[in-house]
Amino acid sequence: MTHVPRSSASASFNFQSVLGLGMLELGICASLALFGILLVQVYLYYLRHADSRSTRALVGLVLFLEICQTAASVQALFQWTVLLENDNDKPASLPGVIVCVALDAIVAFLVQSYFIHRIHTFTANTLLSLLLLTLAFTRFACAITLSVESFLLLHLEPVHFAVQDRFPWLISVPFATGAGVDALIATALCWYLWAWKKDEVPTIHTTSRLINRLMFWTIQTGLVTSVFSIAVVITFETMRHKFVWGALLAVLSQLYANSLLASLNIRPYLNRMSATTSSLDLLRDTFQVYGPIIAVPPPALLHIASFETGVQRRAFI
Repeated sequence: MTHVPRSSASASFNFQSVLGLGMLELGICASLALFGILLVQVYLYYLRHADSRSTRALVGLVLFLEICQTAASVQALFQWTVLLENDNDKPASLPGVIVCVALDAIVAFLVQSYFIHRIHTFTANTLLSLLLLTLAFTRFACAITLSVESFLLLHLEPVHFAVQDRFPWLISVPFATGAGVDALIATALCWYLWAWKKDEVPTIHTTSRLINRLMFWTIQTGLVTSVFSIAVVITFETMRHKFVWGALLAVLSQLYANSLLASLNIRPYLNRMSATTSSLDLLRDTFQVYGPIIAVPPPALLHIASFETGVQRRAFI
């Protein structure tokens, strides 16, 4: 085996320390807990909702990708702690870790694209939607490139910081961009909701209260992924030769998947809240609830169907 010279930072770093393998193990354990929550959310979604085939297929695809990512992270954890138990110079980069990075990129792009589509449906602002989609694709492309470069540099292990030292921008750029996309999505939705509330429905108490709840929910779901993405960038830039950022990255994909399912599963609560208005005709002419977004569609897009459990309003796009 060809000896690869190691940098002073790599030579002096103990990967089995708390800030090395310890942080990665904590991140993987946290992602496993979030995966359990995701399974519950997916079960509730398929049990309670009869959405379009495309939406149900999206949920199924995200679940499949998260299953693959969980399997890859468990494989990496098993290799570190069992197969390489007696190896004092464990590699930091493993095939399972690289697969996790690639799957995170795909899941994040799918979830961000879903919310961007909802923004376009709500606002009809093509320029804003294209801007957000471009930024989301930039994050996706950079993260996939990071995965490819990590795979190509596997032969350098146990040079722990090969990717960090050669391509630091492939870590900083995608996650900074992802944080920006999440923040812009939440900001755009809240802005348009606030403007619509101010201009269109100032006298309807129930509608106003519903919009406030939607704005709060939008901020919450967008804030979590945005804060974690920013935390990845900050910890990487301040502790490049540690693996705190890797622990946060292990959790990020599960947060995206859970935010998608949460936005879909909250709809019955929003429907019940909107149903407290006495007149269904007033509701039909005033607003509809679709996911975490309020829209005012043309009458042809609004379908009101009665079920045994109440009234459900749905937009067909």
